[in-house]
Amino acid sequence: MPSATNGLFLAVLPEAQARRRLESTAQQIRNRHGLKGKFVAPDRYRRIFGATMQKAGLGRTRPQFTPHVTLLYDERGIAEQPIEPINWIVNEFVLVHSLLGRGRYIPLEKWLLRSHAVNQLALQAGAHLSKASEIAASGVDRMASKRSLAGTYQKVLSGQGTIAFRDFEALLEELGFAFKGQKGSHRIYFHPSVGRPFPVQPDGKEAKRYQVRQLRDMMRKYGIGFDPDG
Repeated sequence: MPSATNGLFLAVLPEAQARRRLESTAQQIRNRHGLKGKFVAPDRYRRIFGATMQKAGLGRTRPQFTPHVTLLYDERGIAEQPIEPINWIVNEFVLVHSLLGRGRYIPLEKWLLRSHAVNQLALQAGAHLSKASEIAASGVDRMASKRSLAGTYQKVLSGQGTIAFRDFEALLEELGFAFKGQKGSHRIYFHPSVGRPFPVQPDGKEAKRYQVRQLRDMMRKYGIGFDPDG
């Protein structure tokens, strides 16, 4: 009877932390016993289940097959020995095609376990909801900012009431004034239509009234305006 050249098995793949522990364990065993064989690449670590397939009626497994993880290969055998338990959460299992005797393993298909699939969908839905909430919150913030700017704009035009200096500066930027720097307590703004610097400074926490008047005059003279609905 010819020897088998191909095989199928089910496997679960360890997560990154478990792979690192498996790799470290393989290195310790190799050094402790003076082995010279090659390591199994960490991305090929897999917990193999042949008997599971046999129970499902999918082919047959070798007699006395023990599910295992291969850490390294060496010509010299060593006695069985205990290691620290290495655990990981299994989220999927993989059907693997083994090219026997050639050291090649080809993943054919994988299946998410139900609870993990549900969790993934929940995470994706949560991410979409979070993004939608961010967009909605951003839209609300912009609307609130527009309303605040519109109120400041009306105060400048009417000359009525006081204006917080931070609101005055926010309106300047909305009107197209660019901040160019600061000299002492004066903050220097420039508008291309005006063609000269416009220095402003706070009076405590409020804008100075004469500077509000100067802004109103520039708006009228140079046609500088603000569209609260824009």
